[in-house]
Amino acid sequence: MDDKRRECFWRQFPGLVWSNSKASDSVMIRAALTRPYKNRLEAIGREFGLERLRHEWSVLCADKITPLSSRHKALVSHTLDQIETTLENAPRINREDVANPLVKA
Repeated sequence: MDDKRRECFWRQFPGLVWSNSKASDSVMIRAALTRPYKNRLEAIGREFGLERLRHEWSVLCADKITPLSSRHKALVSHTLDQIETTLENAPRINREDVANPLVKA
C-alpha cells in the first residue's frame, strides 16, 4: 500500500494518531479501525475506497502481536458491511461535470 499521507483529508480527524502527526495513510486508517466510529470509517471509505479500508482491516485482524477481541472484530466487520451498503447506494457524482466550469448563457 501507498505510504504517503493525504494531509488535507486527515485534518478533519485531529488526534487520531496524536503521537505521530505525520503517520502514513495506512497507520491512520488502522488507528481509525481500532477506534471505530461509523461516520469516520465512512469518510475514510469514501476517500480511499472500501477495498483499501477492508485491506487495512485484514492486516489488523492478522496481527498476532496485538490481537483484537472477537467482539471488536464483529463490530467492525458489521460496520464495514453497513458502510459498503451505504456507499453502493450513494448517488454518483460525474467528476467531469464538476471539473468543467459552468457555461454562461
